[in-house]
Amino acid sequence: MNEHTHQAKAESQAPATVSTKHRIDETPTPRRQERRTRKPAGHLLLLMPFLLAFATAFLASLTLAQSGDLPQPVDPLKRAENTPGRFSFNISFGYKPTGGRVLDFNEDGVPYTKTYAVHRLTPAFALGYAVTDRFSLGAGLTVSYRIEQTINSFDDGTSHYSESGSHELLPRVSLSYRLEPDNPLDPSLSLSLYKPWALEASLSLSAIRDPIVLSGSLAYWHSFMPPFTSSLTLSSGVGFVANDRISLSASASLNQPLIFASSPSLSLGLSTSYNFDPAGNSQIAFNINTTLSGGVADYGLSFSYSLRELDFELPPD
Repeated sequence: MNEHTHQAKAESQAPATVSTKHRIDETPTPRRQERRTRKPAGHLLLLMPFLLAFATAFLASLTLAQSGDLPQPVDPLKRAENTPGRFSFNISFGYKPTGGRVLDFNEDGVPYTKTYAVHRLTPAFALGYAVTDRFSLGAGLTVSYRIEQTINSFDDGTSHYSESGSHELLPRVSLSYRLEPDNPLDPSLSLSLYKPWALEASLSLSAIRDPIVLSGSLAYWHSFMPPFTSSLTLSSGVGFVANDRISLSASASLNQPLIFASSPSLSLGLSTSYNFDPAGNSQIAFNINTTLSGGVADYGLSFSYSLRELDFELPPD
C-alpha cells in the first residue's frame, strides 16, 4: 500500500465519536533498502499509554457508578439523521514521529551508524453534503509534510548531518448510502477514491445500547498504480457517552495485504471528544493511536474539529 495514500485514508477514517443525540459518525515512496535493526521492546512501551488510559477510565467509571454520581445522558441516544441539503465540515491535524538507529554502508563499503528522525505532519480538510436522508457525498484534501533529519557517524569520529523535506497534496472523493435506516444495525455502504488512484469499498454496521455505541466495518482497498496491491481491513469500535458533552471511544483494526507471505498490521486508537452544543453539531476531538507492523510500532496524535447541519443558503430578502 502506498504510504501517503494510507495516511490519507487514515485521516478520512478517524476514530468515531458520539454524543447523546447521535450515533458514531462513520464519515510508499520507494526507497533504497537499508540494513536496519529495530529494538523489539519499543512497541511494548508505546502500548503503555493505552493501557494506563483504559485502566484510568475503567476505574473512574466504577467509582462513579458505586457513588451513584455517574452522569446520565439528557436524552436517549439516537442516530444522526441526515438533513437533505445540509453540509458537514471537518478539519484535523495529525502528527506522527518515527526514528531509530541503523547500521549501513556508504558507496565505498565503509560502515557507519545512521541515526534518523522522521516527522510527519498531516493537516486535512473534509466537506460532506447530504443529498437525501440516505445518500451523501464527500470530498477531502490531506496535505502530507515529511521532514527527515539524519546523522551518519563513522568509526573515525566524523559525522555527516543532513535534513530533507517534502510535501504532497492527497485529494479524495467519496459517497455513502444507508441501506436500511430503520434497521437496528444501520448498515451502510461507502466508496472512496484516493489519489494516487486507489479505490476503497466498505460495509459498516453500528448498534446503540445506551450509553454504549458499538461499530464494525469491513473494507476492501485496491491500488490502480504499480504494483497494484490490495488489502482487506476489519475494524471495530466502542464508544461510551459520559454525558451530553463528553464521550470516549476505543477502536481497533486489522489490515491484511492480499500479497503472498505478507503479515497483517494492527492499529489501536483511543479518542475523547467534547460537544460544544448538546445536539452534537459542533465537536472537538483528540486521538492517540499506534500501529504494529512487522514487529515495529509507530504512534501518532491528532486533533479534529467538526461541524454538522450547516446551511449555506442565503437568507431571503
